[in-house]
Amino acid sequence: MALQLQGIGKVPAKPAKDFKPGEKTMWNFGFIETVLSVEFSKTGKTVKWVIDSNGKEYTRKLGANRLVGMA
Repeated sequence: MALQLQGIGKVPAKPAKDFKPGEKTMWNFGFIETVLSVEFSKTGKTVKWVIDSNGKEYTRKLGANRLVGMA
């Protein structure tokens, strides 16, 4: 699968639920984050990531089937 990102073009992508800790994601304009941990909701419809972005940790909540670009 591929995803069109602003400022980048087409990049390979996969659903948020398929990412594992240590993998890198790519967002619009080439912004890259590293997934540190993955936690699913009780229903499995959403996934919560702890990510490293420029040396700081943040939480990102996504729909499990949302396509996310891979770096």
